[in-house]
Amino acid sequence: MTRFAGTPYNQRMNDTVLKPTGKRLMRYWWAPITVLAVILAILAYLHPYRDLELSDLSPSVIQSAATLDKAFKRPVRHSLKYSTRRTYTSPSGPTDIEIRVTLTPIGGGLVMRQDDWYQVTGKTVVYQERFILFRNIFSLHTRSREVAPLMHDLMGRIGWYTDSTKSVDSKVVGGTVESPGWMMDVATDRLSETDGKGLTRITKPYKRRLHCEHKGEVDGAEIGSMFQGSYPRVICKGTGTDQPNERVSNYAYLPEHGIVLLLSYQQKAKNADTLEVKGNYVSFEVLP
Repeated sequence: MTRFAGTPYNQRMNDTVLKPTGKRLMRYWWAPITVLAVILAILAYLHPYRDLELSDLSPSVIQSAATLDKAFKRPVRHSLKYSTRRTYTSPSGPTDIEIRVTLTPIGGGLVMRQDDWYQVTGKTVVYQERFILFRNIFSLHTRSREVAPLMHDLMGRIGWYTDSTKSVDSKVVGGTVESPGWMMDVATDRLSETDGKGLTRITKPYKRRLHCEHKGEVDGAEIGSMFQGSYPRVICKGTGTDQPNERVSNYAYLPEHGIVLLLSYQQKAKNADTLEVKGNYVSFEVLP
């Protein structure tokens, strides 16, 4: 009976067995993280990320872009690397972002563009976008994702949202974009992912309309300190069945490069608040 004196026997046994076991388990704190990393690595292997390619567009969309491109006369000449700092103003307050861009022409008025978003005070990418665009005005294929350090590097294509154009209908009047009276109307049928985190693609169709006009001139200083002289100003108004509130975008057209640069835009939110975005280009480089 003496073995039951003092601390109960069952409790002494629990203390003897569980305490050392708990300490042993603490040594393997890294195991769940390792298992998660292995799972993500397998998913990335099965669903690898690949860069955008012209083949991501249908032949009919490529042909429609080439037809529209004839109205612009000047070709898209150069690969470019530039950075813009933007202030996003909303009811929650202003947010400053630096977007670093690499743009590459791929023919027929189309450009490939890579955007990496940085907080102005930090050195880490917080958001990424990959585009195929027509002369930097409107997108024909888009991928976007928020960035989690290291985690997204292991996830392959998982985490990217995709938006793609299935058809393009366009009309241009008034000569070239450099001419007063120039106008362009574009209607696109599109598919947008509703969940970029899944292994299966869940998409919904929608339509988007864009109306652009030549609206005077932009002083180079409004674009950035490295720009001189004046440039044609292009104002575009866009709506879609996914966003019925009109977005008004203010561009400068660069004739020597055949593209536009976004200066600012405004858009009403669903709750009637207005999102305002203004930017200034802090670097601009022509690549070899």
